[in-house]
Amino acid sequence: MKEHSPNPFADVMKHLNNKDLTIPVFKAEPVMARTDNLGVFEEGNRFSGIASQPDVQACVTIVASAHTPSTVSREAMVNAASSTFKRNSKLPPGVSELLPPQSIVWWTLKSEKLGNPNYSDFLELATMDQGIQEQFGVVIADRTHKATKLIEKVKGRSIIWGSWGNGNLDEKKETGRSRGVPTNKIGHSHVLHIDEARELLLPQNDVQPTVKDIINFADPWTHIVQDRFGDEIEKVLNTQLHDKKKDGATDITVTRQVPNQTDTESIVGGYHGYDIAFASEVPYTEVVATMINTAGTLESLYQLIVSSHEEYYRNIGSTKQKDEIRRGLREQLAVYGFNDDKALELTNFSFALKPTFTQLQRLKNEGVTDVDGLFTKYKKVSERMKDVDDSILGEIATDTYRPPEEAHLIGRTFPVHASAWYLCDNYTVGENEIRLKNFKIFPTLSSSMAATERIYGGVQKRPLSK
Repeated sequence: MKEHSPNPFADVMKHLNNKDLTIPVFKAEPVMARTDNLGVFEEGNRFSGIASQPDVQACVTIVASAHTPSTVSREAMVNAASSTFKRNSKLPPGVSELLPPQSIVWWTLKSEKLGNPNYSDFLELATMDQGIQEQFGVVIADRTHKATKLIEKVKGRSIIWGSWGNGNLDEKKETGRSRGVPTNKIGHSHVLHIDEARELLLPQNDVQPTVKDIINFADPWTHIVQDRFGDEIEKVLNTQLHDKKKDGATDITVTRQVPNQTDTESIVGGYHGYDIAFASEVPYTEVVATMINTAGTLESLYQLIVSSHEEYYRNIGSTKQKDEIRRGLREQLAVYGFNDDKALELTNFSFALKPTFTQLQRLKNEGVTDVDGLFTKYKKVSERMKDVDDSILGEIATDTYRPPEEAHLIGRTFPVHASAWYLCDNYTVGENEIRLKNFKIFPTLSSSMAATERIYGGVQKRPLSK
């Protein structure tokens, strides 16, 4: 068994020192003002119409902040949309002359009676009743199918990707943890043509990545955790997805994807992830159900570790309590399927991670006096960090010691939620539905980057509004 490092920051630096950190920068121009709230459904109603079930709804819009070059005329997009959605489709005002071959599928609850409509990504859906989940499966599959037909008409073959696990500003202020991949909690996925972009996009030689960009792209915590515990997580997913699938649903096999920079077959061969394969081709409704179960499984495991870490530091002055918390976490990890050695290793690794300044502030506010000494040390380090140069180690350490009033700047601690992104890049678009045999997920611990930047192999600068 590998011994955990007494200072996990040393593991991060070792990982980064072994990587080529020469990272290209790509640019994508925005095409219109961005809408991040439920106003997207007004926009979607004008463009695609609303797919509806008794309690849920979904729509399609064009993208405001593009991930791929704009090569489609407004007229071509409107004509293709009108044909696909069988309506007089309209674009928002102020849209650029050229648009990217990309659309977004959005979904949410119709009413606040069942929950916050702004909270509807797959992680949130995992907390809802199965009947509501099944309604979401119907509308998401319907609009995703239409979105693929739209992109097929304006350009050609498409991929589907999305993410879950946004930590909003209130959560960041409470925990001192980072955002995760998605920019908001409203459920959404992207459908876009990627082949053309891989030919047209050229690195911006006059633009260099910042230190934050380099860390965001390198995503060191994910690599470290996956290197150590990826096989155990594979076992957890195989067991949990088998147990959670509905009677009669297709069998599922989860296989860990280890980075292979020379892999020319996979468009994301250089990144840690898991291939989720079905025994036979399934409709997209079944894919949605599996994504929901995957998000729920990873979140449950992650929050077990996060809550144990919090309890450990809440009881930092009691050796007896700390030993009990350690033992409890190891026993719970064993229930998930971790072998004894790996359960011990993950427990040691977790408690070696330093709490954030914000966590200590909250514990102090709760009256936990045992953290007073550590809190005073953090205040001093936080002041000194203001003068740290723009270095990789400085950037990684800064967020741990960042004071609560600067929570909006946090980006490189472990995230609030078990954030991940997913990719469907091999599916059949039929007349009435999408069918596929597998998709991939990529849990992400220290990065907000997702599919397109991993596919392009560089940092993408995307202004969020026109």
